[in-house]
Amino acid sequence: MKLSMAVLVVPVVLPRRFVPRRGAPHLPPPLLHQLYGFVYTANRHITRTRA
Repeated sequence: MKLSMAVLVVPVVLPRRFVPRRGAPHLPPPLLHQLYGFVYTANRHITRTRA
């Protein structure tokens, strides 16, 4: 539960301008949001099956 909440909060807390600074590839915003969405859904599915 806490893990999924953290994944949900990360995209909100992490602005777009901080992403390239961390060494991430320069992705367009839509692709970045899709990636965050995929990670969030995958994490939710994992926590659901585990619990």
